Amino acid sequence: MRTTPLGIPIEVDLSISNAPALGETAEITCTIASVFDAPNTSAQIILTDELPPIITKEEAMAIGGGTRAELIYYDPESTLSLTNPIPENPCWAVSVYDDEGWNIDAIVVDAVTGEIVGHDIPIP
Repeated sequence: MRTTPLGIPIEVDLSISNAPALGETAEITCTIASVFDAPNTSAQIILTDELPPIITKEEAMAIGGGTRAELIYYDPESTLSLTNPIPENPCWAVSVYDDEGWNIDAIVVDAVTGEIVGHDIPIP
């Protein structure tokens, strides 16, 4: 939950249609909601021209010792993550399975530095 300069709580949801390859496009959708009226409120999304290079999914799985990985960004204000402190960089959540096929852990690998930064709730 974020607040506007006037202190009105808002919820911001950003989604992307697909993970584009270099030179491809994707549609970004932003939804902003509030339980309060916020007349004359506007939002601005600023995307940087360059993103840092990241390690590949395969590299992340090798580092985390798992067989599945999802690229994630953590909300710095999130209270749902087990990783503390919340990473600023995008991360790979690498799923680790036991011998019976149960997803038992999610190793969080910083996608920029390649370092293991913690554990999180396993992705189903």
